[in-house]
Amino acid sequence: MKQGVRGQWPTSEWVESAHKMRLEKVSAPSSPLEDACGYAGIPVIHGVPILSPENIRPGTGRTTILRPWQPSAIAWLMGQLGSPLQGGILSDACGMGKTLTSLCVIYFLIQRKMEYDWSPTFRASLIVVPSSDIPQWVDQIERYFGSKFNVLIFMGDPEHLQDSNRKQRTVKSTADLLKKLDDLDPSDPRTAYTLVVTTYDTMHLRTTRLVYSS
Repeated sequence: MKQGVRGQWPTSEWVESAHKMRLEKVSAPSSPLEDACGYAGIPVIHGVPILSPENIRPGTGRTTILRPWQPSAIAWLMGQLGSPLQGGILSDACGMGKTLTSLCVIYFLIQRKMEYDWSPTFRASLIVVPSSDIPQWVDQIERYFGSKFNVLIFMGDPEHLQDSNRKQRTVKSTADLLKKLDDLDPSDPRTAYTLVVTTYDTMHLRTTRLVYSS
């Protein structure tokens, strides 16, 4: 069969063959990465999954490129939230980007709710981590999402902190936290971008006091 080349009209056989190849390409099954990105609503540019075209990392001028395995984890966790278990465990090894993956689950769930829910109700998200991991979480929230999220740190006394940024974000007491949460408007999408970051010990001690004092 003759090939269609530049400067020549392609033969009818070449046109038919090219059309068949195009149909096969269009109807070919998508890859697991494409399926995951499609399910989670993750943008893909030139085959590369990214956080968001509008989400530019501060100081870099570039958006965040997700690692090849992260979209599958994000899609799986989003699917698990709708399963009878209503959750799942992401047990990737250290350095695989579990923190960013978890934040992406929250981020893309908000996008899905805003796009598909006719009358969405927005709530804040609670993140419970070891105390040593709080700086890492806050750092990654700021690094990858800038000021998109409103972070409330529920641990320690802000008066004892030297970091002005962390001091401003830290909530002093359970009563202060509850007041801030009560002031959130469930019909306002900005409410969904509120993250309460706390520790296991803080949750145990302060919520126990709240139960016994009420």
